[in-house]
Amino acid sequence: MSSSPVARQTRGLVLVNLNLVDVVGKRVLPDHVVVIEDDAIARVGPRSDFGSCISSVGCERLDLGGNYLVPGISDVHVHLLSSFAEDFGGKDALEAQPPAIQAHLASLQARRALDSGITLLRAVGESSYQDVALKHAVTRGWTIGPQVVTSGHIIIRTAGHGSGSSTCTEVDGPWEMLRAVREEARNDVDFVKLMGTGGVASFRDPHNVPQFLDEELVMAVKAAGGLGKPVAVHAGESRFIERCAQLGVRSIEHGYELDERAASAMAENGTYLVPTLVVTSDEEYIAERPPWIQERARAVRDAHVQSYRTALAAGVKIAVGTDVPDFWRYTHREMRLLAEMGMSNWDVMAAAVVTSAELCGLPRGGVEVGSPANLIAVSVDPSQSLDFEHPSLVIARGVVVRNGSGI
Repeated sequence: MSSSPVARQTRGLVLVNLNLVDVVGKRVLPDHVVVIEDDAIARVGPRSDFGSCISSVGCERLDLGGNYLVPGISDVHVHLLSSFAEDFGGKDALEAQPPAIQAHLASLQARRALDSGITLLRAVGESSYQDVALKHAVTRGWTIGPQVVTSGHIIIRTAGHGSGSSTCTEVDGPWEMLRAVREEARNDVDFVKLMGTGGVASFRDPHNVPQFLDEELVMAVKAAGGLGKPVAVHAGESRFIERCAQLGVRSIEHGYELDERAASAMAENGTYLVPTLVVTSDEEYIAERPPWIQERARAVRDAHVQSYRTALAAGVKIAVGTDVPDFWRYTHREMRLLAEMGMSNWDVMAAAVVTSAELCGLPRGGVEVGSPANLIAVSVDPSQSLDFEHPSLVIARGVVVRNGSGI
């Protein structure tokens, strides 16, 4: 299977002979037609509603050959450049590369994501604000990629999780926190990311020990809120997660240890969870990590899975994210893990399409009139199988960016 080397811009596009996957209504609608004008969906309906007018519409027509048309999916926890660390001899060497090289690499990652059917990325920590640069390049049509939602640098405490990385800004006390949040806003980020506890991939920082004083956390949420920026917090300890939810934090990333009390607070306050189960439950991914990370990931696995199930039972809103270097290979695996451990296939698709978009403050995904034309075509019914890593067709904002089967 090959993909077209460049995107094809069209004034209009009519998709015919397809099975429409209605993620919101949880149904598959056979023999439908979708009309795209500019970058949005203009008309949707069964073939019988169109009569003979399809052949007279002045748009390019694509026959999908009975494939299933699905909204493009999201990965809302990515680090754009981390998969290139080994190419440069390590993370420090990668971050030391000139911004122009980093920008080229970010653009390459964006294209890889699109080829996998990912039309929305939420970047949760980049050096040199490469996520912001990529967002503007995609928006202005300078490069091809998914829609990008940005956090810029991660705010951490001095010597906290991520210390020493150019992706992080270190602070001590509420006033330094205030300055750091304002600096992120000045650099045009969409949300603010905090590293609230240690993590699985940290040699010295336990994943379940909070790293901010309460007054620092309070200031972060207050300062960001005053600037219209939601807050995402990497967190793995129940009482800290509960406090984040009470303060109005928008999302908890990972939630390695999350009890019923914390889950209840999240559900009550509308706090999203991005569980990133692949980090502790995908054996292929874990086997590629250094031995000490393998040990930590496996030690946390059972608690992590139980935390996800506790959140699910409490009605916490779940979004799809990976937190792995070559994320485009694992987004679909994350979706399958969510299904294996508690969600229905329909609910997983809703998490990847609707909930993830809502988390990012964007219109919910879906194949509906007026929705952005971010679509993929796959050969299998996603309600029966989530094995659709290699879409035959990818359309981003009304542009065909991949047509790998000659549709």
